Amino acid sequence: MSVALKGEEAPKVYREAILYREWGYRLTALGRYLLAIDYFEKAFKSAEVEDLRTLIGLYRALIKCTKYFAAEKLSEKCMKIDPGHYKVWQMRMEALFQIGEFSHSLVHAYEGMRRHGMTFEHGVYQANETIEDCIGRNTSPVALLLLYPWIRRLWKHRELLIGKLEEEDELAGIAEGEVRFKVNDPEVQRQARMKRLHRIIARMDMGYLTIDKDFLEEIVNRPEIVASPSKRSITELLTLANMCYRNAMLVYHIKDTFDTYTDRMFPLKQRCLDVLYKTVAQVYIDTRNLTCLDNEEMKTRYLKHHLGIRVATLPRDIDLAWMPTVNSKETLKMFRRRLAMASVPLELAWLHHEFCKFLIDIHRFDLARFYAKKGQDVAREANCDQWVLNIDHLMLRIEIYQNNRNEARDIVLLTLAHARKLNIDCLIDFYERAVRIVDEMDVERSGDFDDIAARQQLILELMPKEMKGEVDFLWRRMDVVPAKRRLSVMPGCKPIDRKFKMPSTRRTILPSPPKDPERDARIALLKQYAPPRRRPGFVNFQEFE
Repeated sequence: MSVALKGEEAPKVYREAILYREWGYRLTALGRYLLAIDYFEKAFKSAEVEDLRTLIGLYRALIKCTKYFAAEKLSEKCMKIDPGHYKVWQMRMEALFQIGEFSHSLVHAYEGMRRHGMTFEHGVYQANETIEDCIGRNTSPVALLLLYPWIRRLWKHRELLIGKLEEEDELAGIAEGEVRFKVNDPEVQRQARMKRLHRIIARMDMGYLTIDKDFLEEIVNRPEIVASPSKRSITELLTLANMCYRNAMLVYHIKDTFDTYTDRMFPLKQRCLDVLYKTVAQVYIDTRNLTCLDNEEMKTRYLKHHLGIRVATLPRDIDLAWMPTVNSKETLKMFRRRLAMASVPLELAWLHHEFCKFLIDIHRFDLARFYAKKGQDVAREANCDQWVLNIDHLMLRIEIYQNNRNEARDIVLLTLAHARKLNIDCLIDFYERAVRIVDEMDVERSGDFDDIAARQQLILELMPKEMKGEVDFLWRRMDVVPAKRRLSVMPGCKPIDRKFKMPSTRRTILPSPPKDPERDARIALLKQYAPPRRRPGFVNFQEFE
């Protein structure tokens, strides 16, 4: 019987891998690192799947035993298993630093700092100091070969100075740039280090505006960039700007001139105005012709510019904080007056289009969407497909600005159908490309782990089934709000305006209380027979202004 038992395998221990792993952690805490490595390896071999906690413990034991190259290989293996785990990033950073790969360690420290600032901040400082203050085993031998002639030259000068005992006079003939290397100058090193740290802090605070900040600083520090521009290019740009401004003002001049005529003085006034409105609509359509451009890259850039998708790396005018050239209040008054005086459908379509474009420029997308829909109805009433197409294009820009991908796709398909109805080849090609751009557009937050996005997902999971769709739609709409205000602002919740008595008609994510028709009818009846609140003899003169 005993012989038979010897031939069989030993009985398996219950949860053998976990037992070996915990013994490995215990032995590491006791300082018995070699034995802990054996237990971690047994746990790794007996486990059915690769356990990340076992590998992390084995890595710590290897680091304590100064087996840095084995720890580096293990950290690379952990990166393949779970590249998003912050402890794996920390392992990789430490292992690369210990084997002398300081620059690669600094790269991983920066990447980890974007996710967990406090954890990786020490790694960033340590790698920076090491790279700047020491020469490691990975230093290229070419650097020493380049420095050797300078070292030998300084040694000859030293021998000469010792012989003559005239240190100041002899060193006066040596140029300052030859004696003092900027690479080893502690003041230059300190300035470079502070500049890098300030850039990191600015990037954390300002985000992508750091690129614009660097652009402006470079212009200030290097005035020769803008000191001698091409006079010929400036003349051409000035001529083109004057021509565009004159043509834009010419439309309003013609409109105002025709409005001064009566029907008896000029019987064809309305027909000429209709031609003017249709000409303006056609001018907007002509700007979407991509056939005059040479390569595909230029066509894509031009298309994204028309759709409001930013592709430029240089800052725009609004980013440079230029002085505003348009008075918003006066422009709003002008559009309000023109809309009140207009009655012809074509004129109303034109005014709604221009007003919607102005509202997009001042980022009032809710009002822009409202007036765009009114303009669509008026354009259909006037039976003018050109204005319908132009207003659909503005609605497409609104949805792209607000990161509404599904709505943007619906509108671009509708606009493509209108373009095919007009049977204009260049316009069909423009919106077919726009469909592809919208499909490829990524409106989600990419890159680092977003705590606010995780919190939104938890809130979504807590909602009942009948409300999950509405809450998910609300989160996607709130992506246009800055992250710090995303959970403190509720888009779509307009409170009652106490000044103008305008109650909100928009819905929130909260379910409204059940309606009681009998109570509403009773309140309406009481309001009908309620006594007047006006005081006898009181006259409100504001009503007659």
